[in-house]
Amino acid sequence: MLNFEGESNSVRLQMAKFSRIFRHIASMFVLVVLAACSSSEPARRSLAAAEELMDTRPDSALMILQSIPPGSLGSAGRRALYGLLMTQALDKNYVDVTSDSLIRPAVEYYENSSDKLRLMKSLYYLAGVDYYRKAYSESLIASFRAYELARALDDNFWIGMTARRIAEIYGDNYCAKEQMEFARIALDNFRQTDRRPFIHNGIYSLAAAYHANEDYSTARKICHELLDTASVYGDNVWRRQALELIGLGYMAKDSFAAARDVFREILPLPTVKVSDSAFYNGMCLRLRRIDDVVGDVGSLAVSGDLSEDVSHWLQYQWSMAHDSISQALDMMRRMNGDTDRALKESRRGNLIGSLTDYHRYKSELSSIDLRNANLRAVAVVTLALLIIFIGWRYGRRRYLRQQMLIDEYLTMGDELRRLLAETSSELDEALSRTESNDRKSDESDSTDGRRSLGLLEKYFSEFDVLCRSFRRNPTETSQKRISDSVGSLIDTFADSERMGELEDYADYRYGGIMTKLRTDFPKLKEVDYQIFLLSRLGFSIPTIALVLKKDDDKMFIYNHRKRLKEKFRGFNGTNRELYLEVMP
Repeated sequence: MLNFEGESNSVRLQMAKFSRIFRHIASMFVLVVLAACSSSEPARRSLAAAEELMDTRPDSALMILQSIPPGSLGSAGRRALYGLLMTQALDKNYVDVTSDSLIRPAVEYYENSSDKLRLMKSLYYLAGVDYYRKAYSESLIASFRAYELARALDDNFWIGMTARRIAEIYGDNYCAKEQMEFARIALDNFRQTDRRPFIHNGIYSLAAAYHANEDYSTARKICHELLDTASVYGDNVWRRQALELIGLGYMAKDSFAAARDVFREILPLPTVKVSDSAFYNGMCLRLRRIDDVVGDVGSLAVSGDLSEDVSHWLQYQWSMAHDSISQALDMMRRMNGDTDRALKESRRGNLIGSLTDYHRYKSELSSIDLRNANLRAVAVVTLALLIIFIGWRYGRRRYLRQQMLIDEYLTMGDELRRLLAETSSELDEALSRTESNDRKSDESDSTDGRRSLGLLEKYFSEFDVLCRSFRRNPTETSQKRISDSVGSLIDTFADSERMGELEDYADYRYGGIMTKLRTDFPKLKEVDYQIFLLSRLGFSIPTIALVLKKDDDKMFIYNHRKRLKEKFRGFNGTNRELYLEVMP
């Protein structure tokens, strides 16, 4: 007989045991949750306190945030708020943040929330991080997104802040027209707040924008408004800023006496900077008023306390005032290098001119339901067409470039063939004269010329055959073989010893022209000697660019030739016409 009662009791005992275990686990879970809530509560209060103090006491806000253990933040929302507030506090305490490890997670979090104000602030400070690391395109996009949100929130202060950031980005990239547009928007919105320091900043930013647009008289008028306000509030910081901009405007208009007087007003101010002393002394030197100079200008110019461009400018003024022409020319060359470097940096941070219109259009479409299936389909089709178009453009550009290179290779072959033909004829005539006149020195010269010419003959023969073959049958295979052959030929030219042999040959053929050039202009760069040498041998600019491996930057050759021409035209030596014959 089966014992059903015993089996039932056993089941009940097992159930009671599981029940006790379950209650124990549940109790432990509740305790863990309560402990977590308890440990995160101080973090929540600290975040709230830091946010409240952010505008009035940013230094205290930063101290509070630095005291929060990151592990106590708990939820993703608090971590996002911590990243936003920490980045904001550092910015307000004049720390240039260049890492987005804190602010980018905050942007991503608020993009998926309904908190548009914090999203706008997160985008603004992300734009600041990108700005400080000179990622101007990314900074401009984030700034425009923040600007659109500020307009949607109808927040005059943040419209002004985001517009000012956009104006700064455009200013750093020499987009003066756009800079002035957004500087005006920033000031108009700051004026609708009662935050006086930001109004002062907006006035100065607008004056700087007019200065960048070379409207110096309007910039001066705006600066005088800032000077009046600074006098009322006793603000020497903005007084110095306004006077400096006025002085720079006079310098730009060659009103050196007026500029000197303005910078003289800055010198007694407690906010004076080293650059102000440099500009004042530079104006004194420019006016030949050396007795008015303050301090040791020579030491100041090389002290390292000035930016490189201001240091070069001051050294140039010093050299000119002391009639040190060679030093002045050297400083002028360095000043040109400063300008070239600034322009190159501007090109690297190139901004799309129509970005403003794009974001306005994007703002107008913000109310449209982006989840609409038809719009998604249109977007996908448009993207596919865009990819196809880009692929076609890329392929076409590559094809055209290959064709252009082949044309340049063929031109190079023609020029080498002409050079070899001319020099072979001349060397044969020289050898004939040697045999008839029995002059050993001429024989030595001719032999040197024949040996130098062998450099070109050795590497040209295969290349010439390939060029002739390609003209008869222009296939992809023959095109590739030409490219490979040109690579070998160019590598030969790149050898300093081989280039030296070409110089010897040019000296032999053109009466020691390279030796004369190196004697008359000992400070030229090696690339300048090479460009002159190849030009003397009759090579065209595209061929020179190929030989010097600058075929992607022919302006490099043009610019160097231009500078060489200027040097030759200003040269008064006996060989002047000899050089100008090569580069008229």
